[in-house]
Amino acid sequence: MENLRYEAEINQLENTRVLLDSQISTFIYRYYPQSKQASDQADKEYFTTLLKANGAENLEADIVARVQNFFAGKTLDEVVEDVTDENKEAYIQLIKVGIRVTWVQMCKQELKKAIEEDREPEYPEYPL
Repeated sequence: MENLRYEAEINQLENTRVLLDSQISTFIYRYYPQSKQASDQADKEYFTTLLKANGAENLEADIVARVQNFFAGKTLDEVVEDVTDENKEAYIQLIKVGIRVTWVQMCKQELKKAIEEDREPEYPEYPL
């Protein structure tokens, strides 16, 4: 009898997890559909290769720092004001990808926190 109760609780938790996974996927795809995610992956590969071929060093750390500056309140223009005109578009594209991916991670973190606190998730606004 005890085992049946535990199995029922486990099934209920699993059903809740599946439902929440579905809800977060729907929320994320509303703003960041799979087609845009695929496009971003292609942009990331292309612009990363282009900038590295042009001599960019520590590119990943640089992009992460610029994305963090964006989330700290700087505009996209402010985040790239020190980038040469030749490389500006590539940087902007990589930063936009970083912003969108960071937003997805923020949504996942909010879901995890909401589950731990037994409350409805309050997802962050889409940043772009």
